[in-house]
Amino acid sequence: SGASCQETDFTQANLSWAKLSGATLVYAQLSAAQLNCAGLEGANLRGAWATKAKLCGARLDGVEASLAQLQKADLREATGKGISFINANLKMANLGAVNFPEANFSGATLDLASLEAANLIDTKWVGADLERVNLSRASLVRADLTSANLIVANLRAADLSEVILRGAQLLESSLENALLKDVDLTEASLFSANLEGARLSKVNLKNADLQYANLENTIWNGVDLSNCEVAGAVFTDAKGLSAKQCQWLNKNGALNVPIR
Repeated sequence: SGASCQETDFTQANLSWAKLSGATLVYAQLSAAQLNCAGLEGANLRGAWATKAKLCGARLDGVEASLAQLQKADLREATGKGISFINANLKMANLGAVNFPEANFSGATLDLASLEAANLIDTKWVGADLERVNLSRASLVRADLTSANLIVANLRAADLSEVILRGAQLLESSLENALLKDVDLTEASLFSANLEGARLSKVNLKNADLQYANLENTIWNGVDLSNCEVAGAVFTDAKGLSAKQCQWLNKNGALNVPIR
């Protein structure tokens, strides 16, 4: 452990179960390397080239992986607190069921990545590219997704309690049965998003775009819809909206608004 392997070529190497805590792997070549269950606590993987690397069950506490190339890497069930993935490339990577509290993915690219059932509490994703990402059943409690690109993202049944989605792009995203509690969606775009069965409590939708969104069977409590664009949004069997809100929704072009 603590080894210096800067720019070392580990392409296709088998390092499963290796003890590499504190190792310096800056710009190391790790393409298709086997690092399953490896102990990489505190390792520096900045700019490492780890496309298609296998890191299933790896221990990654405090890892520095900013600018790392992890395209198509397999990190299923990996664990680690406070990992830095700033500006990293995780396109098509598999992060299913990872436990990564306090990770920083700001500016990272995760198009088509899978983070199904991942624990991502207290994480940062400012300006991250999450187009078509799978975050179904993920816990994103207290995550900061300011200005993130979540176009066509799958957030079905995700826990979005206390999440900041200010200015985020959620066009055509899937949020069925998601929990949105104390969420900031100010100026976010939910154009044509599917929120069927979602629960919205203390959500700020000020200046947001809900045009053509599916809000069937949603449950509302204390939501701010000020200046929200709602033309074509469908509210069939929505519950919890006040008479005043229903009147305002009807007036602004929402469809199937419950009669209060």
